[in-house]
Amino acid sequence: MAFSTNNVSSYAPDEVCPVAVFNVRQLGPTKYVYGVSYTMPAEGYHPARYIWSVSDGKILGSQKSRQIVVDTSSVKAETVTVTLKIHWKNLRFMCDRTLTDRIHLRQ
Repeated sequence: MAFSTNNVSSYAPDEVCPVAVFNVRQLGPTKYVYGVSYTMPAEGYHPARYIWSVSDGKILGSQKSRQIVVDTSSVKAETVTVTLKIHWKNLRFMCDRTLTDRIHLRQ
């Protein structure tokens, strides 16, 4: 498969895109801190745009930041799904990523 280096809308092979992973820690019985770490390819630094969402509960902080706190104190469901969509600006290829995780509230 060939990729054009001038076409920003082309999807890139995985080896040229950033790799992103969640960093999660519990902050008390009903709060969870979610952050994201990623490694950039050798091309250098490219700013990222973040859009967080949760299936239930509240996001404390900005939905457009690299880290959020999820408040599950009012959640009656057994699980909460946390989703992060990341878009890197100014890359040669489309390298958008979507990460999801589930918080299991009741065991």
